[in-house]
Amino acid sequence: GAYAELARLTGSSVRALPMGKPVVMGGFDVAFECVGARSALDDALRWTRPQGEVVLVGMPAPMRLDLAPLWYQEVRLTGAYAYGLETWKGRRVRTFEIALEMLSDGDWAQRLEALVRHRFPLRGYRRAIATALRPGRFGAIKTVFDLRERL
Repeated sequence: GAYAELARLTGSSVRALPMGKPVVMGGFDVAFECVGARSALDDALRWTRPQGEVVLVGMPAPMRLDLAPLWYQEVRLTGAYAYGLETWKGRRVRTFEIALEMLSDGDWAQRLEALVRHRFPLRGYRRAIATALRPGRFGAIKTVFDLRERL
């Protein structure tokens, strides 16, 4: 499933726990959680390497969350409601510009592309939503609309 694929992408291993979800040993340096759902934030915390960072983007719904991965692996949790000004490669830029630059880098784009499992044309929105709502059933990590192609 998703844990095995993410472990493969990061060169990590997956460990089952007696209770709850498995843990990725290793993981990403930084994970951005942009969905605002409890399960997505829970996964982001588990997929981030020790002393890594999870950035909670936007405004999530109120939630209860197991914070064990946060303290156990010393993961930093940072909130980002919109954007800020950062120093990046010697210049002051908006956070969004940094994300776009990182995504345009071929290596980052290739890693992110590997997460896309399902592409739908806009007219296939019903199937896209059904797929995204049942990731385990469909093996979905990321489901996207591809407006460039007629699929």
